[in-house]
Amino acid sequence: ALAVVAGQAARVGPVRFAPPISAPRAAALHLMDRNVEVAITGVGLVTPLGDAFDAFTAALLAGEAGTAPIRAFDATRFPVKNACEVRHFDAAERLPDALRAAVAGQDDRKTELALVAALAALADHGEPSAQAGLTYATGLSSVSFAELGQDCVPYVREDGTFDFGAFASAGTPPGAQSPARHTVDRVLPLLSAHLGLRGPTACHFSACAAGTAAVGHAADQVRRGEAPMMLAGGADSMVHPFGLLPFILLGATTTQIDPRHAGRPFDRDRDGFVMGEGAAFFVLEPLERARAAGRRVYGVVRGWGSSTDAHNVTAPHPEGAGAERAMRAALHDAGLGPDAVDYINAHGTGTALNDVIEAAAIRRLFGPSAPPVSSSKAQVGHAIAAAGVIELLACLAAFAGARLPPTAHLEAVDPQIDLDLVGPAGRAGVPGVILSNSFGFGGQNACLALTHPDLGRSRP
Repeated sequence: ALAVVAGQAARVGPVRFAPPISAPRAAALHLMDRNVEVAITGVGLVTPLGDAFDAFTAALLAGEAGTAPIRAFDATRFPVKNACEVRHFDAAERLPDALRAAVAGQDDRKTELALVAALAALADHGEPSAQAGLTYATGLSSVSFAELGQDCVPYVREDGTFDFGAFASAGTPPGAQSPARHTVDRVLPLLSAHLGLRGPTACHFSACAAGTAAVGHAADQVRRGEAPMMLAGGADSMVHPFGLLPFILLGATTTQIDPRHAGRPFDRDRDGFVMGEGAAFFVLEPLERARAAGRRVYGVVRGWGSSTDAHNVTAPHPEGAGAERAMRAALHDAGLGPDAVDYINAHGTGTALNDVIEAAAIRRLFGPSAPPVSSSKAQVGHAIAAAGVIELLACLAAFAGARLPPTAHLEAVDPQIDLDLVGPAGRAGVPGVILSNSFGFGGQNACLALTHPDLGRSRP
């Protein structure tokens, strides 16, 4: 396992594995210990705003956006022109030999992003345990051009029909694309085997709520004592024709040509989101353990909540009932009231339905004294299953920079939205309590309640 981490450690610092911890387990049920504060003590990221936390923080709080013309494919005749892509990413340069060989030739970008971010989080933490667990959030494993050309095209007949018999009898071709890259939880066995992690694992596949749910789930496992630490994160990459087309057909993506006006959450003239991509992973452990080891604490996962709309596959509940329930559940889990919240990092997609409905849910829960709200998707795009983990980075940036993140590209607020919106310049403030919202297709909702042990409240 040490050899696997060595290649990444050269770039992000030394990694040392602690001796295995013998943690007693209850026979059947682990009870939640709400006195255990779960600290975030390792951060790894690969995002449109960079792959180092301090640089990401500076860029985000300065209002920089990763929106630019699409480079992943020729979008000349495509209806969507912009995306928030991870630039200059080469997994072959960033992964140790064993993992590089495992993903070679697979055209599986989200797995590569995840592996790099996860190793960086462990290196940042500095003392991972073999008893650590792993939760991972990801999305659809879409068909790639390489897969079509290699695995499928040879079996298309002259009349355009597909020869399933020939396809089945041919067997798996050498270096086939499809078997490995369609295993959505592939990151779990790869990391667990190569790092020797023997703790609990889980894969979250709950659409745009997946990343937030993966972090919340991991925090629960730490609070229950199921693992001395958890590695939690997510990755997604839908910046390709097959990833974008479903959202284009739904009218969810912006068609703005100018990147400076593409993706405008809460704006009167918003017309959809910019597709993003990326990965972020976090090491979670008891705050007391982190303090004793002298580790940097980025923030604390105080609580989390989830809910289901039970309404529609692609549209949110018209009153935002599920969104409100998720926020209430997070506050209840954290032992906090609505008046304790200093800032909300909204789901804020920039679509016609989401922004108005999310705003209404916030107003119902918080009343006229709702805290400041902003959306980071104007800067990092909508990374779908990884949206929650990248926006958790934005919340940690607010703690680190003592500043509320902006809503970039916001020019004229939709008159239907009655919130205290943070504008494109951001806002000075030291948030003591933050909510981070993630709402996904299928009416799947998740919300994190975050605090920082060294910060007080910014609101009276």
